Amino acid sequence: MPLLDAVAARLQNTGVATPGTNLFLGHLPSAPDTCLAIFLRGGASPVRTMGPVTTAPDHDLPTVQVMVRAATIPTMDALQSSILRALDHWWGTFDGVVIKYSELSYFPVDLGFDENARVLRSIVFNMKVGRV
Repeated sequence: MPLLDAVAARLQNTGVATPGTNLFLGHLPSAPDTCLAIFLRGGASPVRTMGPVTTAPDHDLPTVQVMVRAATIPTMDALQSSILRALDHWWGTFDGVVIKYSELSYFPVDLGFDENARVLRSIVFNMKVGRV
């Protein structure tokens, strides 16, 4: 999943999280207490430019969800701020993936607490990803 790898690289390069330690792709493990997981969650259909019906799509419009878990609400709030600074209004080429634009889809959603009384939150971004 090159897009998720690019998002993970961005979060690592900005000091938010480290893959395999507190950042995971496609699953949220039971430990550590404070961590995040990135999921690809569909999105809008690909965008085609003007041309014949067989014209290849110019870019994709996927949605990326960052599930965050933290031991305390202040820790969650700090982590959420770091994620927003890293991914909201972000663009560039990362690991060969052309991110044309990333924006917060809607305000982060509290999901309550897990079975171990850790705070859960969902942060969703609409992405505009170029096709090579």
